[in-house]
Amino acid sequence: METPEAAIRHRSSRTSSRAGLGRQSIHSTTLCARIVIDATNLLELQRVDSAADAIRTRLEDLDEAKAVAAVNVLIKHAADANESIAGKVKDLEAARDRLDDEVRGITARVDVSNRKLMSGDVANPRELTALQSDVEMLCRKRSELEDAELEILVELDERSAELASSVAELERLDAQRRELVDHRDAVITDLEADLDGFDSQRTTCREPLDRVLLARYDRTRSRGGGVAAAELSGKVCQACHMTLPAEDIYELEQAEVPLCPNCDAILIVLHGAEQ
Repeated sequence: METPEAAIRHRSSRTSSRAGLGRQSIHSTTLCARIVIDATNLLELQRVDSAADAIRTRLEDLDEAKAVAAVNVLIKHAADANESIAGKVKDLEAARDRLDDEVRGITARVDVSNRKLMSGDVANPRELTALQSDVEMLCRKRSELEDAELEILVELDERSAELASSVAELERLDAQRRELVDHRDAVITDLEADLDGFDSQRTTCREPLDRVLLARYDRTRSRGGGVAAAELSGKVCQACHMTLPAEDIYELEQAEVPLCPNCDAILIVLHGAEQ
């Protein structure tokens, strides 16, 4: 006994043939007039879901996020180099201060000895000779320390210039990072707004669709890489782009829910598919 749904499908087939619908008409043996609207919504649902999937994929592998990550690596390297240079500058400054203290100490001792020599208080020739020798030794020591300090000052100037350059580079990279972060966040905001829009469209597309058809669509999408509905254009499934043999197309025309035998996508069978 023919069911009401089957009767509707047969009536729709006859109506569609009489009307002579073009390429976008659904094959008369498989879908009724109500499903023509459903088919339109189903294909639009697939388009919306595919667009949303593309956005989610981009969000997971965002070029703008990679740019931020790359500059973060540069900042880490620059910060490490800056810390190393700053440590060397600090060590050189400490060495300079230590030598400067030693020079000042020796200078103070030389001044004391010279005052003794000039005062006339030391009358013993041997003591005078010893005092003069001590002054000469201290002066030589001071000269050596001053030479060492001069070398340190030269290196300190070089390292200080290097440190200033390193600090400037860090500031430049930090400014670049802030720009990249702002751009990344703006892109994410726009993409998430697009996703929200697609969610709204998705709800609109799903509302008129048959629940059983939707369940089949959702199952196929979850295990088939996201494509669960497509046109059969000529003999080619537009989901997997495989050309179907004539016997498969005949079976699709007879099926209640035509499915691609290769990728299991729900196929919208068009007039002329068998040609």
